[in-house]
Amino acid sequence: MRSSCGGINPVSNLLYFPSTRDYISRRGLDMDTVPAISSYPYALERQASFLGAALPFPEPNSGGWLFRLSRFPVKGRETVIDIEKRGDRFFVTVSRFLQPLRQTWESLGRPADPVREIVSVEISASTLESSDALIREIEKGTPLACIDEPLDKPFCDHYFLFFTDTLECSIAAVTDPYDKREAESWHRLINRSYGAELVPPRRCFAEDAVLV
Repeated sequence: MRSSCGGINPVSNLLYFPSTRDYISRRGLDMDTVPAISSYPYALERQASFLGAALPFPEPNSGGWLFRLSRFPVKGRETVIDIEKRGDRFFVTVSRFLQPLRQTWESLGRPADPVREIVSVEISASTLESSDALIREIEKGTPLACIDEPLDKPFCDHYFLFFTDTLECSIAAVTDPYDKREAESWHRLINRSYGAELVPPRRCFAEDAVLV
């Protein structure tokens, strides 16, 4: 579900949030804001978006951009990584779910409301060097080349991305990308995200979705 100023109409759970809808509308990005997606991976991403760090949208014509990658593997820690360019500086924010978000959500019967106060979230932030491998991938346009192929299957690895530089906006999702040769752009972003994730200091004492 990708969009640009050219007028492609996607839907994403990011659009459940008024701040996101307002941002997209003010930038002239033609996006369908009807919350029409009810499939498993999007419902899971919605839970993570409620609990993770807020999106720091760039100012129009600032030269800045924002990239979010959400990783929901069946095995391994669920994580949301935000990379922001602001002026000549880069910042990374990492939201880690200290208890399995998917497992908790499943055990509660997949509620639509966020599972607040049940899943602890560690949110940490730091500056990031311009030479970071993930930044290089973002700046050469890799997010815009990612295929959009989510599957409505619960026991799979799900990944989501959001990117905007105020001129273009891309929202995409994929299921089990390492089983798909055409998902090479996803492979590059996911693989490089693990290095960027290690830069901010860990905040293991966090109990709530609060930036500390």
